[in-house]
This record gives sequence, structure tokens and C-alpha cells, in this order.
Amino acid sequence: MAKGTVYRSGHEWPSARRLRGKFRHAAFVALAGLLPPLLGLPVLSWQVRQAIEAEAAGIHEFVATRIAAIFTHANNAAGEVTSLVGSSCASAGLGLRLGVTAHPFVRSLNLAENGRIYCSSLEGSVDYAEEAEAYADGRLRLMPGNQVTPSRALVVYRQATQSGSVLVGIDGQHLFDVLSLGVSEFTVQVGIKGNWVGPKGVVTAALDGTGEAVASFMESTDYPFAVGVAYDKGRIWQNLATEYWPSWLLLALLGVLSGYAVHRFASRHSSLAAELQRAVEADEFVPFYQPIVLAESGKPAGAEVLVRWMHPSEGLIPPNQFIPLAERTGLIVPMTYRLMEQVKRDLSSQLSRLPARFHIGFNICAAHCKSMELLERCRDFLEPFPPDSVVMFVELTEREAIPATPLTDELFIQLDRIGVQVALDDFGTGNSSLDYLQRFTVNALKIDQSFVAKAGAESLSSHILDIVADLAGRLKLTLIAEGVETAAQRDYLEKLGVDYMQGYLFGRPVPFNNFASVHLDQPAKPIMPKQVESA
Repeated sequence: MAKGTVYRSGHEWPSARRLRGKFRHAAFVALAGLLPPLLGLPVLSWQVRQAIEAEAAGIHEFVATRIAAIFTHANNAAGEVTSLVGSSCASAGLGLRLGVTAHPFVRSLNLAENGRIYCSSLEGSVDYAEEAEAYADGRLRLMPGNQVTPSRALVVYRQATQSGSVLVGIDGQHLFDVLSLGVSEFTVQVGIKGNWVGPKGVVTAALDGTGEAVASFMESTDYPFAVGVAYDKGRIWQNLATEYWPSWLLLALLGVLSGYAVHRFASRHSSLAAELQRAVEADEFVPFYQPIVLAESGKPAGAEVLVRWMHPSEGLIPPNQFIPLAERTGLIVPMTYRLMEQVKRDLSSQLSRLPARFHIGFNICAAHCKSMELLERCRDFLEPFPPDSVVMFVELTEREAIPATPLTDELFIQLDRIGVQVALDDFGTGNSSLDYLQRFTVNALKIDQSFVAKAGAESLSSHILDIVADLAGRLKLTLIAEGVETAAQRDYLEKLGVDYMQGYLFGRPVPFNNFASVHLDQPAKPIMPKQVESA
């Protein structure tokens, strides 16, 4: 058949299949090449994030410790002047000013009584509202400014006494300096009762995280404040590019190797498929015939057609080396139909020597049942033979289940109408046999050679043989045993009620000329399926 021929299934082959194959090949290679980077990116991103967050945790601990130390100085300063609460500002003023000079970070000391601030180390006698409720835990308050420095943030530390309280003013600059120490790649802020301030000294009502990701947030256990450490989200990508480039190179190399491996594997698969395709077009697949004999006499009554590849340079290639690939690629379908044409020619040339109702069997799989072409091919095969001269069997294999569709149901109904017999090959080894018995008009069961090999032995296989034989008898089905190799197996199967046998005991698969010279000169009882009794 010339290249570019349109098969009756309606598909352009092989050009369309080649084009689809090239696209699939390119897609698989590209996916394999991208897979290592795509899988590695989340892992590297996680590593970068973990490293950043570990650094942020260290910054958080450093800042929290330094700020807590500032508040400890404020607490000590307040403790030294609590005895002045209630005293007049004139008598307490000197003590307040001495307290400011004695403690670092303290900008002012103030006394409050009855909810009013009445004395300040900076201004002397004053009268301001204390606003104790504005303090976190009654101790800390972050303010954007006050009467003395209205545009400069400050923190007030409050220590309550029995008669009032001491308020310690802390210049915000001390906090700003801590927040900016060696943390240029992070945004560090301190928060007190919902107000936050960063290195720039701007007090906000929320943690400033616009466009950033919070890496560490923790409240102090000693004082009522929190520290938040954030970083720009783009830093992950920046670190990936600048610090993890060796990992990227490794992933890229793995991608190249992965893509190349898939390319080699797919190319090998494609080249094998192309070689199969070429062989189909060149008629290199030839039928071999294995005799099927009557169990009671051992005389030939038919044959099963088995494919062999006559490669021009490799010689004879057994089917186990190409049938699986042929089924995966769909080439098994045109291969089978070409075999049917060759078998038709072979049998027609020796029609006068064939026993009546000569049994000829072809293996088919799910790929053959996707259209009604199988029906057309079987009809074409039977056309040249006189009635009752040849009985065609299609043997259903179970490597892939035949789907239950209206098309397949109609296909087997029509096959039955034109006289094509259906046999279940390797019965008992797959999951579809019983389903096929219910769905299709089945005429014969072929016992798998794995059960035949243990025929007569006290084993599970012998019990299965008994069950299959009983089932065939109840359903009035012809029973054929495959793989018969010894006389003991033959005798056991004959007693079991098997109708036909095939195996090396009766003959190996051979070309038609060899088959005809050995097996077509002996008269044989015709092979006829048993009739199913009407209900």
C-alpha cells in the first residue's frame, strides 16, 4: 500500500499520525525540560523565605532587647522619684531634674495626681490631663508629639503609685536609632497599644506593611510593646537571582538532561513506531498457522493465525517484541487487516484440500472495535469461500477491555449475523471474560496455557479447568485448550470434555506452505460450535 493511502476507517494515515506524533514529542520534551525548574522554584523560594525569616527573627530579638533596656531605665528612674508624688512642685522640682540627669534615655520626669499632671522636670508647675486609659497595661504610651515637641514622637512610661503616678518621657529618637541599626533591608517598627512607629519617626495606626510581607511579629514579655519586622516581597526574587544562581544552574542542567532523556526515549519509541509503520506498508508481517485439532482424534480441523515479522535485515522477529507497541500505536489494526488479505489468498489457493468448515481464527483487541470496519473486513474475508467451507473466528484478547458502547454491541450483533464466530482467548486470566459472555454472542472458550500446563495435577489450576469445562457445558460453548505439550495433558483434557486442542504437541506455528503440506492431507471432522438451546 502506498504512503498517504486513506484507510477505510476514514483517517489519513500515516501523515496525520506523524504530525500529531511530532507535536506530542515536542510537548513532552518541553515539559520534561521545564519540570526540574518548576519543581525546584517552590523549594528554593521556601529556602529563601526561611533564611530571610531567620534573619528577621534575629533582628527582632536584637531590637526588642534594646528597647526593653530603654524602658528598664525609665522604670528605674520612675522608681527613684515615686516618693515625690503628692509633694508640691516647688519641693519636688529639683529631685525630678536630678533623676533625669542620672538615667540615660530619660527626657523628662513628671508627677500626676488625681488624673492631672501637675509637675514637670522641663516646665515646672503644669496642668495637663493624665489620660491613664491611653496607656498600654497602664504603663506605656506612644505619642506623635506633645506640648513641648508637638512634631516629634515620644514614648511615655508610667508607673502608678498609691497616690498618683510618675510619667517618664522618652525621646522617640532613641527608639528610631534602635530601629535603624543595621537593618536597611528590613522595615522594623515598634507598636504600643495599636500605634506604630518606624525609623522615620512617623506614628501610624497600623503596622506599615504596604507592599511588604511581615516576617516576624512578637510581643515583649516584659513590657506592653511589640516589634514587627517586614521585608519587601521582591527581596525573595532578588535573593533567588543573586544568592542562589548556582542552584538555578543546577536546575537548568537537570532540565536539559531530563529533556534530552525524554527526547531519546521518545525518539526511540517514535523510530520503532515508524519502523512498524514501514513494515506494515511493505507487507513484512506474515501469517503463521498453528494447527487446531480434534480432541478425540488429533486430526486437524483448523488453525489460529499468528503474526510474525519478516524483517529484511533482522530476520524473523517474534510477536512479543512488537505486538505491545503495535497495540499502543494503533498499528495493530491495519496489520491485522493485511494479514486477513494474505490468509484469504492462502486458503483460496488450497480450497479443495481444506476440511469442511475449516476453522480459521484471528486475534482482535479493543482497537479493532472502535468502528464497523472490522465487520467490513470479515465480510470481505468470507466472500470468496463457498458456504460451510471456512468458519471464521475472531478471538477476543484481554490486554485492553473492549468498552461497552452501542457501537461495539451493534458490531458483534452484525458479526454474528454474517456467521463470524466469537471465541474468548486466554479465558480465565483477565477481568473481562464474564462481561463478554453477557454482552456478546460467544461461541467458544479458549483455555489459557497456564492452566493447561498443570492439567491433571492436584493444584488450583486443575480445579479452574474443571470449572471452565463445566461452564462451557452449561452454556453449550465449544471448548478449546491452548498450549498442549504432553500426551498426559492431552489425555486429561480429552476426559474433561475439551472439544479442540492446539499446542506444540500437534504442531508449531509455521508458514502456510509448511502447514498445508503437513496438515491438509488428513481428513478431519469439521469444527462446529455447539448450538445454544432456546430458553
